[in-house]
Amino acid sequence: IYAQNDPASVPELTTPPFIEVGQGVIGHVAQTHQSLCVADGRTEPQQQPLMQDLRAALAVPILLNNHLLGVLSIESRSPDTYTDQHTTILQTLANQAALVINVGRSYTKLRINYDQLQDAHSDLTLRNEISRLSSSMSSLKQRLPQFASYLAAFAEADVCLITLWDDFDSKVRTISWSEGTLTQIDESHLNTIASACTELLVRTTKPIIINHI
Repeated sequence: IYAQNDPASVPELTTPPFIEVGQGVIGHVAQTHQSLCVADGRTEPQQQPLMQDLRAALAVPILLNNHLLGVLSIESRSPDTYTDQHTTILQTLANQAALVINVGRSYTKLRINYDQLQDAHSDLTLRNEISRLSSSMSSLKQRLPQFASYLAAFAEADVCLITLWDDFDSKVRTISWSEGTLTQIDESHLNTIASACTELLVRTTKPIIINHI
């Protein structure tokens, strides 16, 4: 993150540079985990500030349990700008930043774990419902639409179709769809698509992908 106090006085930094560990002021702090104050970058070329027009620089590490999270730095066009007091203040801000970053990362991790648990619970519930429905004593005509609805929910699909193929007569015998499907697609159109896809699938025994129906 890069910010300027007076954009008119400092050339715009359009693309954040890639800083290697050990390179310049920021890279040195990242490598040593120690603060660094440069009075004048022109007299200390090995410790150049982020931009050539800047001369003085102060950088402190953002640490949490001795683990480097980042580097906080400030720079000035005037030499001999920063003192020990600036270092103390900046390090205090860096310590606070470390806590904020850690809390943010912890929250993100907990949120991901929670979402994964929710997904696993939903999948398990749907699997149990499908298993229960498969062993139900109700008629096939009653079970198939419910089965299609559960499959649609499990796959997060808008529509799920189930067709039964009559191998003796070589034709589609039954077409069932998930609940709410017919409010989106005309029944005759749905039957035509399902029959054609099923016949093609029986002949080729290969998956069929149709992007537009």
